[in-house]
Amino acid sequence: MLLDLMLPGMPGEKVLLEIRQKGQVPVIVLTAKEELDSKVDMLLAGADDYILKPFEIREVLARIQVQLRKSGNVGQKTVLEHKGLRLDKEEHQISVNGTILTGITRQEFQILELFLTWPKKVIWQRRNLRGGLAGTFYGRDEGDRCPHKQYTKKAPDRSEVSEFI
Repeated sequence: MLLDLMLPGMPGEKVLLEIRQKGQVPVIVLTAKEELDSKVDMLLAGADDYILKPFEIREVLARIQVQLRKSGNVGQKTVLEHKGLRLDKEEHQISVNGTILTGITRQEFQILELFLTWPKKVIWQRRNLRGGLAGTFYGRDEGDRCPHKQYTKKAPDRSEVSEFI
């Protein structure tokens, strides 16, 4: 995340503290504040990097790549597997025991990818789904929806997917 400290309505320092309370997404601070104390304060508050304005875009892109590499978001697995369930990100396919499921929606694919990426994490609140789906949430305000019934309908043999749902 690129965070400008000079935000309207809320100081960037406060935004950084809120980000750190909720997770560990890499944060690169962009600012015109060149004082050493400001740099040190932001780094100690949880910023992963600090870039002074004006900046060169090539440097920003290089620093983003470094943070992604450190956080493990570069070179991620393109195939996620659990028992007989296989999700291939490049081919955008889901298979159960070698049988490819058809008619999987983008939302269903993303939710299953989220569950397979974080297999031991409970993901049930709307904010967790929202964060895990790259800022996109497809639910409704009255509560979260789980498309597990759609998966079982699309599986060639419902007994094959019941242990995953």
